[in-house]
Amino acid sequence: MKYIQPIPIWNDGKIENANILNVYVIHDNLNDSATFFYSLLSGSIDAIPNLLATGNITMTPEDYAAWVDDPTLYAWISKTLNLTFI
Repeated sequence: MKYIQPIPIWNDGKIENANILNVYVIHDNLNDSATFFYSLLSGSIDAIPNLLATGNITMTPEDYAAWVDDPTLYAWISKTLNLTFI
């Protein structure tokens, strides 16, 4: 989990600010594609955060070839989801 610049999300009739991103791999063909599940949450990493939104994102072969470490992955995720890590 990583903290992100807060973004407003409608949740159960009110606007809440997502400030945490959680992401993990759900499929990796170990060749040219990987799919990630992400969730946007509000609260604190040290407590049980409130789930606000979820989804999947898939790397293109070009992005997969450039993926060499966690910082590269997080840079791709922030670009893909238009998020800013803090």
